[in-house]
Formats: sequence, structure tokens, C-alpha cells
Amino acid sequence: MGKTTLALAFALALLCPERSASGEACGACPTCRRILRWTHPDVSRFDLDRQEAEGNGTTKHAAFTIQSVRGVGASLSLRPLEGRWRVVVIDDVETMQPAAQEAFLKTLEEPPPYAVIVLLVTDPDLLLSTVRSRCQILPLQRVAVPLIGDCLRAAGVESSLANDLASLSEGLPGWGFRAANAPELREARAALQRDAVRWLGSCHYERLVLAIQAADHFGRNRTETLETLDILLGMWRSIMLRRVRAQSDEPSRAIEAIGRFASADYDIDEVVAAVRSVQTCRADLLSNVRPRLAFESMVLDWPTLGSTE
Repeated sequence: MGKTTLALAFALALLCPERSASGEACGACPTCRRILRWTHPDVSRFDLDRQEAEGNGTTKHAAFTIQSVRGVGASLSLRPLEGRWRVVVIDDVETMQPAAQEAFLKTLEEPPPYAVIVLLVTDPDLLLSTVRSRCQILPLQRVAVPLIGDCLRAAGVESSLANDLASLSEGLPGWGFRAANAPELREARAALQRDAVRWLGSCHYERLVLAIQAADHFGRNRTETLETLDILLGMWRSIMLRRVRAQSDEPSRAIEAIGRFASADYDIDEVVAAVRSVQTCRADLLSNVRPRLAFESMVLDWPTLGSTE
């Protein structure tokens, strides 16, 4: 939903030598161009991809390790080379196990005076309270679908394609811009949406079978499975808004995909429970709860679909 983009904008505002009186970076000077390419010596990024490349984790999707935490500390020990600040952006923070978070506490408690640390996390509740208490938390929301479409059109994307991309983006503008030049991303997202619709419209037994399959798939493709959960969450949210007759900003494609069971006579409490079950499943997976347990618990909290089964 733009966390990395926001972190970059923050680094730009801190380090741009040509920033305006209001603090906005110019975006065009050599400093800004290097920051945007992640090649500026005073801006560093740590995430699971870097951890894998440096050999500090067993796999790409392993938890953020203590070795990587130590790498963050080593980076912060270096004084800025060109500006006043050294900015360190740390992504995938929610994957840190308690031991790694505790090792990170010392850095958060006593950072160098020139250090700015930006943590990117999907859910701050996944962090220890001692970590959260040392951070200024800035909650972000998914971007409204019409706004994503407007931004894509402003960037030169053809209008009908911009609408399709916005509908498939699930409120994530970065995905929309990447998919504008990558048809395979659009096709993959549409396939995931079809899978989510099938899951939503299945009977209890089929849901459990699909839950087991999703749990097994999670170990092979974490990102794709989490995308499916995001699509499911959007669909249940759309159903919830329809039940209370509220105007929905959910993707029109998702509304169409849900089809005839979007207006089923659900009890609103059951629908709210379904929304929460998907949110809980996602948080459990990021907290390393056993995938089968997380997925099975989720589908057992979904309401039945009556005549749609």
C-alpha cells in the first residue's frame, strides 16, 4: 500500500540538498536519483531478499534473523558520508522472532544521533510491546480504487486498462503500476481471484480441502498465498458492506466475481466473523503458526452459503 514509497519520500526529504522551504524533495538532483535507486551511501534497506542474498537466512521466506539484525547495527555504526542523516529502512519486520526483536531493542533504545530507522510492518501487533513503545507508529490504509485508476491514467495508462488494473490491485497502487507493463502479473492476479471465488463458494468439506491445499502451497509460495488471502478479505468486506447497504470502494471486478452469493442472506455477525477470520489467519501465518491450523480455523469461521453450495 505504499510503505516503501513513503519511506523513500521520507529519506528524500531528509537528504535532498535542493528541498523546498516546506521540506519537499526536488526528486531530480543527483542525491534524489541515487536514493530512488537505493544507491545512496547514507540510505540502506534491509529485508528478506537482502538476507537471502547475503546468506543470513536459510531461504528467501525465512524469518528476519539475528544475523540480519546485527547487520542493521553495523550499518548504523557508520557515520553519514554526504548528509546529516543515515537512513535505514527495514522491511519484513513482522517476521522477526522474539529473540531477534530483543536483539534489536538495544539499537532502538540507543541509536546514534544521526540515525533515522524506518520499520515497515504489516501489523504492529506482531511486534513485542517493548519494540512498539520505542517507535512512532504511522498507520496506513489501502488506497481507494478510483484514486489508483486516476493515478494510472495520469501516468499514461490507457483508461480501460487503468480501470482493470485498479480493480485487480486490491488497493495496492504499487502493484497496479508494476502490472501496467507486465501482463503476466495481471493474469496471475486474475487466476488467484478465481481461486478465491471458488473457495468462497464451496461447501464446508471443499473449504477444508482447499484450506489444506493452501497450507501446503504456503510453504512453496508465501507471497501468492498471502495475495489470495487479501483477495478473500476484500470479497468478504464487500459482502459485509452490501449487507449493511453501505457504499463500497472495493474493486468492481471483485463484486462481479462474487456473483450471486454476494447478496446472500447472511447474518451480519457471521460476515464480520468471516472478515476477522481472514485477518487472523494472515497474522497467524506471519507469526509462524502452523499453516494448516491457521487455514482450517479460518474456513470454520465462515458462514454457510445456503442454496449457493
